[in-house]
Amino acid sequence: MEEFAKNEYWSYLLIDFNKVSDSVISVFNNYMNDLDTFFLILSSEYGVKLYPKESIIIFDEI
Repeated sequence: MEEFAKNEYWSYLLIDFNKVSDSVISVFNNYMNDLDTFFLILSSEYGVKLYPKESIIIFDEI
């Protein structure tokens, strides 16, 4: 999936739930109803700019 994301999108996030921080878990618990804030915080947490319709988020070990 990561190779696909690298080749097909401008940017991507890989969120591995085996290694996820408490702050990322908090984002999932508190901002799922506010997706603009959700994506903004994830972008900041991982240091990756997310582009509308040109980025992908990969969830691993859910």
